[in-house]
Amino acid sequence: MKFKFLILFLFSVLTAYPQYSTDKFGVSFALRYMPRYYVEPQNRTFGVMLDAPRQVKRAFESLEELERFFIPEGWSLDREQPYLQTVIAADYLVIDKIYEIEEVEIVKGPEGEKEIKFYRPAMDYHLPMTITTSSPQGRIITENLTKEYPRVPIMYTVVSPEKFRNPARAHDFFVDNKEIIIENEIRVRIFEFYDSFLPEIRRAYVYSPIYETIHVWLLDNKKNSFYPKYKSAKAEIKNIFSRLNQNGGIEATIRDVKPYIELITDEINSLDEKDKKQKSAKTDLLCALAEIYYGLEIFDVSAGYAEQTLRLGDSRGNKILKKISDYKADLAKHHLQSKHFTTEE
Repeated sequence: MKFKFLILFLFSVLTAYPQYSTDKFGVSFALRYMPRYYVEPQNRTFGVMLDAPRQVKRAFESLEELERFFIPEGWSLDREQPYLQTVIAADYLVIDKIYEIEEVEIVKGPEGEKEIKFYRPAMDYHLPMTITTSSPQGRIITENLTKEYPRVPIMYTVVSPEKFRNPARAHDFFVDNKEIIIENEIRVRIFEFYDSFLPEIRRAYVYSPIYETIHVWLLDNKKNSFYPKYKSAKAEIKNIFSRLNQNGGIEATIRDVKPYIELITDEINSLDEKDKKQKSAKTDLLCALAEIYYGLEIFDVSAGYAEQTLRLGDSRGNKILKKISDYKADLAKHHLQSKHFTTEE
């Protein structure tokens, strides 16, 4: 009987005090990546050169194909004196081996299933390539060399989609179409290699669109008076920030998220930090406001909330302060007021 009474007493105590649990969720939004180098707007011009023998150049209708393939956002073409010069250098395509690949297909006929051999013409080759991008601020270079054997170009293989009933016909097909196949492979490999190099150029020089994620906390316990607003607030905070893009929109985001900042502030004010559980929830909510104001680029307010979390003994405040410092350093380096802007500005 005493045991039953104790259980009922503990249950009544637990139900008498609301649980101050919080829900942490990610909020993503678009902004501009800050490249390694700052280039004055009037100097943002680029050029592309193809340094290659006639065999390679014949594979392209004109240099414009390579110029159009990648135009750095916010940059313009200048063939005469570009600030950023990319040189795509390629040597002759050298055939290492011509052969036929045997394939077996199951074919159904009047007498049932039977195996039929087909042959596809194939070629192993190497095409030495180097891409160099240079400006007064530095140089980036890459070569298509194997990792296992330094200074050895990567070996490529091409297998024709055409198939033949005997290897001799497959071989003859390749010989008859060798120049076309080689020209196509040169185009494919150079565009492929150039495409693999573009992230390096963007990291160094281009204000590319990227996404950042901040974290927000809300009280989510059903016993809490704020719970009726919890799910809609979570969804709407995510939705509001999702409309913030790399070109702008921060003023509208500040306006639209204001009611939810007020909600989190009310939640904070309802908590007593003298209580251990409430103190933990309060630091989560203070971090939420610090992160939201960081995402809104209102750094002084963000830092203020981060410092409050530190005073409550939570080291997350230091991480937020570091993010603010890095963000502001990026803006100063690139002479910007915000990481949300059009590249035409």
